Amino acid sequence: MKKAICRSLILLMLLCTCFVFLRSNAYAQTLTGSCGNSGKTLWAFDTDTGKFNISIKNGGTSWIMEFANSSYAEQRPWVLAGVKPADIKSAVIASGITNIASYMFENCTNLSTVSVPSTVSKIGVGAFDNSGITSFTVNSGVTALNAYTFRNCKNLKSVTFKGSSIRVISGSVFENCTSLTSIKLPAETDAIYNSAFKGCTNLKTVVMPTIAKKYTISDGSTMDPHIDNYAFYGCKSLESMTLPKGIESINGYAFAGCTSMKWIKIPDKNTRIPWTAAFENCRKGMFIITPADSLAYTLINVNEITSRYRVVKMKDISKDPLQMAAVWKISDQTYTGSAIKPSPTVKIDDYKLQAGTDYTLSWKNNTNVGKAAVVLTGKGCCQGKTISRNFTILPKGTGISALSAAKNSVKVTWIKQPKQIDGYQIQYSTDKTFATNRKIVTVAGAEKTAGVVKKLTSGKTYYFRVRTYKSVDGVKYLAKWSAAKSIKTKK
Repeated sequence: MKKAICRSLILLMLLCTCFVFLRSNAYAQTLTGSCGNSGKTLWAFDTDTGKFNISIKNGGTSWIMEFANSSYAEQRPWVLAGVKPADIKSAVIASGITNIASYMFENCTNLSTVSVPSTVSKIGVGAFDNSGITSFTVNSGVTALNAYTFRNCKNLKSVTFKGSSIRVISGSVFENCTSLTSIKLPAETDAIYNSAFKGCTNLKTVVMPTIAKKYTISDGSTMDPHIDNYAFYGCKSLESMTLPKGIESINGYAFAGCTSMKWIKIPDKNTRIPWTAAFENCRKGMFIITPADSLAYTLINVNEITSRYRVVKMKDISKDPLQMAAVWKISDQTYTGSAIKPSPTVKIDDYKLQAGTDYTLSWKNNTNVGKAAVVLTGKGCCQGKTISRNFTILPKGTGISALSAAKNSVKVTWIKQPKQIDGYQIQYSTDKTFATNRKIVTVAGAEKTAGVVKKLTSGKTYYFRVRTYKSVDGVKYLAKWSAAKSIKTKK
């Protein structure tokens, strides 16, 4: 009886295990089909892992069928077979495939990774539009990114161009990629088309090529390098931009709404900005930096632009605005016993920068006699750069209180100046301008109040003046000379 019960229990357990196994595998399956013109370019989707594969059957074509526009994307073979775009979590495209079809991964909102072979030379229109990809590498074989390629990819954080020779960043390619913070464009990039980076609200850095050249489009016509309408519209985190030399024009609203923009450098003297809306609602006080020999039509509405922005023409535009600034020399200061805080004049070209707006001031070693420094830390449109200028604090001077003459000498008495000095110097001459025949006598000691000048000629008028001095780190700092007084030696 007991054995019979045990056998029944074991049988029941085996049946349950089989049921669970069968049930679990009923939901995990691989859907397959073809997606190439020859019927031998194949797709496969694992419903359990969300992995999507494109492969080539022996003798098959390497071309994936195109989906003419976004509405046709619903005719994607895998969609017709029951694969919802949101079900795809990863994708692997086999080597030998030459294209990623237009709208192929549109609305694949949970697609995070895509493996793309080096054989791919074309990425179609809207290929990843509104997908969930987080990064993408454009291989060297890809010659163009078509419109809407990565539009609305809000998780896209990085795009790497690996040896790519792409010359044009097409319209709306990165529009609304709100997680994209920086991008380095290929060295061959010659134009950025309409709305290419529009709405990339966290894009902070764009590295452009050094030179842009005329380029040929599909119909054989030649195009001038340019930044098109709305190219960086609403990129509110973009802080600065250096355009390539050769850019012919910056078109309407190209940088409108770039509220963090501190400066833009336009290195080509022939670049045209046809209307002020190119910089509409950019950061007030932004620097538009152009070459010193820019032609008049570089800024068509220059008066309107300069009412909000600062147009600066410079011989060397390689530096940031604060580094280009001329800081007027700070005159020598005099010891007072308190911290000395001079404020230098700072200009870029004819524009005087404003303390508190363009930079803040701080000082170093600015109380005692010696070398001191003022530090300018960029603020606002000059933010991120620091420059410093030295100035000198001299000892406090003194004055002659009395002269007393003997036959061949004169006693000079002065007002004692005991703080931050090491002693005094007496200068004397028979020339009241001290231009000739001048000599100096040094009297060491801060507590001294008088000194005697000897070996003078009797019956002759001499002129005297005094100053204090102090040595700091091997350098002797000298106060300004006192007013001169004269006396005649006795006969």
